[in-house]
Amino acid sequence: SEIFKDNIYEALRSLGHCVHLIQFDKFLANVDSRNLDLRKQLLEDHLLESFYENQPFDYLISFLSDQQVTPRFYKEIKNQVFTINWTCNAHQFEILHKEISPHLDLNTYISLKHKDLYKSVGAKSYWMPMAANESVYRPSNSQDIKISFVGTAYGNRPYYIWRLLQSGVELKLFGPNWEFKNNFNNFLKIYVAPLLYNFSGKEKRLSYLEKILRTNLLQQISSLTLVGGIPSDKEYVDIISRSIVSLNFPESRMNNDYLNPEVLFGCNLRDFEIPLSKSMLLTQHSEELDYFFEEGKEVVSFKNESDMIDKARYYSNNHKASKEIALAGYKRAKREHTWKNRFESLFSEIEK
Repeated sequence: SEIFKDNIYEALRSLGHCVHLIQFDKFLANVDSRNLDLRKQLLEDHLLESFYENQPFDYLISFLSDQQVTPRFYKEIKNQVFTINWTCNAHQFEILHKEISPHLDLNTYISLKHKDLYKSVGAKSYWMPMAANESVYRPSNSQDIKISFVGTAYGNRPYYIWRLLQSGVELKLFGPNWEFKNNFNNFLKIYVAPLLYNFSGKEKRLSYLEKILRTNLLQQISSLTLVGGIPSDKEYVDIISRSIVSLNFPESRMNNDYLNPEVLFGCNLRDFEIPLSKSMLLTQHSEELDYFFEEGKEVVSFKNESDMIDKARYYSNNHKASKEIALAGYKRAKREHTWKNRFESLFSEIEK
């Protein structure tokens, strides 16, 4: 996406590297085939053609998965260039990275717990946490939004947002799938699905309940606040910089299955974008957060819903306290958590 290009490609260029950019999503958008194997082959041919036309390179940095290429691509250029695949979805390791990762010189991962996944298939890996580009995320001259959340209505997020709104917290909400529509599908989920629940097997009952609950929560949310829709990248940057407090919910489950007992807490892109925009980060607590920021002084985290509600109320109405934390978080992010920092560390480690 453009936001990743602006973060990573621009950071590499600003470090003085000569970078040849291939935006494979634009190539795939013009591939007239739904056959996954054929799409992989065509993309691999396109990447190899571009590689040979523009070589030599010191590094090939990719953001590819098993859904886009096969090991063939990396085998073809082995010993011609040092290959690095940047990854951020290790909770979907089995379907995204398991096949290609052993064939790369290095795989980066964003959460410490993910190292064992690469080790399990004999793949070399390196911890490269998320960051943000200071030329993209900048403070705003005015902050007219008390609290905002920008993101998909994913996992348990609808429940957390509903609890905040139910508790009277003033919140601006943006992103995909939040808007409730009075259509036939939602009618079925609210009125018919509960009836089907009684005739379902044990395995499907919880799945039905989860979908029913999600739809009802979205209906409640739409009645409590105006959903702002999906912002452009530029609008997204503007929203968080105008927010006194910005929320984040990095919680995820293996394979995106919210009935899976394995809960993953780490730090995602927002945990760095928000402080660099001089907005106060209010995010779910994780051990990894302590590697990057000082809790209560540079960012604020919450451990459960009541903790979240109390802190959202306090910091959205106590601007002096929230601005002090936002300023400290901004200074730390600008000093240590930019993509320039990350790539300088990565290349230094490789050269060793």
